[in-house]
Amino acid sequence: MSSRRVGLEVDFIGPDIAEAVEVLKTVLEAEHEAISDHEHLLHSPLNDQPFRLEVDFEWFSWTCDMNTLEIHTQPIELCNVLKLHGMVSSGGMAKAEIAAGQVRVNGEIETRKRKKIVSGDVVEYGTETVRVVLQVQK
Repeated sequence: MSSRRVGLEVDFIGPDIAEAVEVLKTVLEAEHEAISDHEHLLHSPLNDQPFRLEVDFEWFSWTCDMNTLEIHTQPIELCNVLKLHGMVSSGGMAKAEIAAGQVRVNGEIETRKRKKIVSGDVVEYGTETVRVVLQVQK
């Protein structure tokens, strides 16, 4: 019998790694085995092979208003700008719209989902435009 590999991306904004793993354990009815800080196995009765979980995360904090997205650390990935400013409803939608050429950065079409955005960059999607600004903490 052959097997195939299927990738799945789940975005959690807010919880730390331990909380995200706990959510997935509950959903998959799984036992957890930590391989490293960034790699975990979830053994579930739903599948004869363990689910391998690779954790990739960014630490960022943010606030936003109608035309400005204030970030406290930079860079921030383009797909996260769309999500955090509420231009799209999910990370998957952000990535799809970027890949389809529907997003502009500083007036140029951008198709790199993880394009690093820094203070001063202007992101356009549909009829919305947002300027990214670094908010220096005192």
